[in-house]
Amino acid sequence: MIEGEQMMYSNGFAFAIKNNNKPLAEFNIAGENLVYLPFGSEFEIFLKNTLDCRASVEMLVNGINIWGDENLLLNRKSQETIKSFQPSGKALLFEREGCEGNYSVGDPENGKIEVRIRKELPYFTTSWSSSSNSGKWNSFGPIYGGWNSSTIKPREIRYTSSVSSPDVCNHVSSTTYNNNLSLESGVVVEGTQTGERTISSSIGSLEAQETIFRIRLIGQLEEKQIVDPVTTRDVRFIYCTNCGNRNKQIDNFCSKCGTPVVK
Repeated sequence: MIEGEQMMYSNGFAFAIKNNNKPLAEFNIAGENLVYLPFGSEFEIFLKNTLDCRASVEMLVNGINIWGDENLLLNRKSQETIKSFQPSGKALLFEREGCEGNYSVGDPENGKIEVRIRKELPYFTTSWSSSSNSGKWNSFGPIYGGWNSSTIKPREIRYTSSVSSPDVCNHVSSTTYNNNLSLESGVVVEGTQTGERTISSSIGSLEAQETIFRIRLIGQLEEKQIVDPVTTRDVRFIYCTNCGNRNKQIDNFCSKCGTPVVK
């Protein structure tokens, strides 16, 4: 059994895929990060900024920016849950290839989520103050925002409402990926209307360095279709093969019947 991670962290940012507001466990197989999610499921992209500066976030699904030529403005020490494409406001829906959507069948980027984060650069200001005998320059900073406006178009999320999921698409296409894992191809398309809307905002110049997170959504593994999303709670425990008792990952023997725990 491969133990799943609860969330990705890098350079002061956190990233996770959620389903019904529950974070999905992340597995690394053959160097690729995966989450298991049934076809026909709507999902969310969770982002957290622990830094004192703002950031611009480009969000790609199937290799395409879900907000067109615009990015998300991630405020300092904040978190956001992104549920939809913009400007349509329609949910992020994981489906089989063959469903109607903006993608190319067979593209290796299909079903992959990628976020690219760039921090806002600080700027410093000075002012002159004087006394009866002498004057001096005072420095203020670092200050973020409103200086040397960037060419990107950041936006802020303002409103979100929950809706029910649509019917599952019945089109099927099969592909074999690396590590000899037989996976049914998945793709991200537009789902139901979420009510999520954004407003334009502004941001200063950005650092050249990017923080990048990548993960692929998997709906079928080794001829077995995923019927339930695998959440972080699901991978905290191991169930006894003899009596079904729930045990912690660190346990080597079942706490109820003593059977060796299969990991």
